[in-house]
Amino acid sequence: MREWPVIKIDDFHTEEMKYVVCIDTMGQDRELSEEHKRFALETIERYIKIWEEEERVALAGDRDRRIEALES
Repeated sequence: MREWPVIKIDDFHTEEMKYVVCIDTMGQDRELSEEHKRFALETIERYIKIWEEEERVALAGDRDRRIEALES
């Protein structure tokens, strides 16, 4: 039986990012209703979930390519 060497992979360096979202009434000079605010916040939350999932998938792909390169 052959023993395979353990491949040590350094941790990926990540940094937390925060975003600011601004909403403009496009010159209508009015406040946003609670319904509009709720819609905007729900849309932003969905966007964040999609963005973070895409980042996780991309990071996993990077990791897998790095492992494959080290195994070659």
